[in-house]
Amino acid sequence: MKRAFTIGILVFCIVPTLSAGPGPALRLVAEPDILSQRIELHLKEDTLMYALGTLSVDQRVPIGIEYSRDDKNESKLNLEVDHATLKEVLDLIVRQEPLYRWEVVDGVINFVPTRDRDPFIEAFLNTRVAHFDPGKWTIIFQVRDAIGDIPEVKNLLQSKHKTISKYGDYIKYPSIYTKKDVDLSISDTNVRGVLNRMVRDSEHKKWSIRWRPGGKDELSIRF
Repeated sequence: MKRAFTIGILVFCIVPTLSAGPGPALRLVAEPDILSQRIELHLKEDTLMYALGTLSVDQRVPIGIEYSRDDKNESKLNLEVDHATLKEVLDLIVRQEPLYRWEVVDGVINFVPTRDRDPFIEAFLNTRVAHFDPGKWTIIFQVRDAIGDIPEVKNLLQSKHKTISKYGDYIKYPSIYTKKDVDLSISDTNVRGVLNRMVRDSEHKKWSIRWRPGGKDELSIRF
């Protein structure tokens, strides 16, 4: 698969949050015109997970997905596009997978459930964060674990007897990516904003959140 690289134009203005759904909210933004990026994609009967992974890895599109409880990870997407805009590709995806809508938040494409949305995960992502600073970033697992240590997040998890999955064996080893000392600190945001900051400004370009299989007490956050 060929890689398509384009350079966005940085625009400073008051514009509505771009979304495939209703109710845009005005915000001050400074982000590239990500939706105009040209995409080449050739997928047949693939899952949404694979399609979004391909966009994030091969096309370097920053993406976050909040999984629907009804998502069965079915192989049903057919995406045969050549030099289409990212917006056209995203619209094609949600036409074939109506469990989700997409929107642009903080310069990142976010997929949000249109039905069977988990109320705790929604509340988790909307949890306000006064300040997040994971320090000098070298290992993605350390940053993921640092999210669970945010005071507001820790309070929510403890009050509802929930946890975030940790992978202790991997914490000793660097990420497969080599970019170091990325500043991922952010203030006056929410957990979604923290996750979007990570995939927008680090070399990891996709985040996802869902419950670990077999239970509703342990959240799985992946990059």
